[in-house]
Amino acid sequence: MARATGVPCLDFPFPLEWQRNTLDAARAMDAPGLEAPAPADPLFARFQTGFGHIGLLRLAGIATLFGLTILVSRVLGPPGQGVYAAILVVTGLAVQLGNCGLHAANTYLVAANPNRASTLARHSMLWSLVVGTALAGILVALSQFLPDLRGEVNPRHFLIFTLAIPFLLAILLLQGLLLGLHRTRAYLSIEVVGRLALLVATAVALLYFNTGLTTFVLLWTLAQIATGIGYALYSRQILGRPTPLAEKSLLESSLRYGIRAYLTSLFGFLVLRSDILLVNYFLGTSAGGIYSVAGLLSEQMLLLPALLGTALFPLVSADPAGSQQLTAKVMRHVTPLLLVACGLAAALAQPLVVFFYGRDFAQAGTVFLILLPGIFLLSLQVVLAHHLAVTG
Repeated sequence: MARATGVPCLDFPFPLEWQRNTLDAARAMDAPGLEAPAPADPLFARFQTGFGHIGLLRLAGIATLFGLTILVSRVLGPPGQGVYAAILVVTGLAVQLGNCGLHAANTYLVAANPNRASTLARHSMLWSLVVGTALAGILVALSQFLPDLRGEVNPRHFLIFTLAIPFLLAILLLQGLLLGLHRTRAYLSIEVVGRLALLVATAVALLYFNTGLTTFVLLWTLAQIATGIGYALYSRQILGRPTPLAEKSLLESSLRYGIRAYLTSLFGFLVLRSDILLVNYFLGTSAGGIYSVAGLLSEQMLLLPALLGTALFPLVSADPAGSQQLTAKVMRHVTPLLLVACGLAAALAQPLVVFFYGRDFAQAGTVFLILLPGIFLLSLQVVLAHHLAVTG
């Protein structure tokens, strides 16, 4: 699995002193298999391994996500898909508001010193419980006093899916911790299993028992809760020796680092996702459902740069001064790949949308073509943003 790289490996030797420093950092993190003499390009080799693990798991997660959206679109139509899109945006916005950049701080701090993992895991779960619950309560209150904000989304559905917010926040923070520990398989595998279980349960409920939107919203919420518990249980196994529930100095360090990436991440989310809420609000859930399919296709075009950035981040965190050549090397490879991918997407989007989602969603293909130039430029920015988040 680790040999599935996805990026060509060229011989681009780094300075010997940097190789020695990288090897010392790897030994400090108890990374198996790196005690031997350093290869010509050790940092890029570790990047390829992490990219391979994360890439395969991401593809599995994307496959289940597409399966779920196709199922919801075919059975519940554009209105049902519009509600599903609103669920993802509202809960995602709550998570973005509540994370304060701690997921990035977890990756950075634990990559630099794995002994912090125990305390950071406890901080993450406590933060998720307190902040996530508060955000869920605020959203429910706003939906009651300002019902226009939720548009055509049923208040009962709104109440149900907000219950998942603390668990979604825990998933994000604990994933950052696992990424910093280079546990790339566990980083996404629990989430993929949760998505697969949701897909199977939804198929049984909608196709066999002929249930409706309320059942789907309930199943989605239960799946997020189960996934969050799964990450918490796994993290508990790797906590090591007991530590204080909260350590003020480490929490302050996490917040100081996290706030650097927080606003960028929050505004980036608003730029990419707020449009679905606006379409739902002004044009209704049917139009929102059609637009959300174009948005889903756009997000998948960002998969490759997001994977590259995710694999880069812990390596840049471990050696900020020496990572510039690695990032430049990755950018030289990814730019032509993205151009080819955008060309293929432009040719195939319309027929694939009609084939998988039906003619009711045909307009989504046209919307996707309009978004495509911006997607290419944003893809390049996504990779560089992970590097700049560390180096400034």
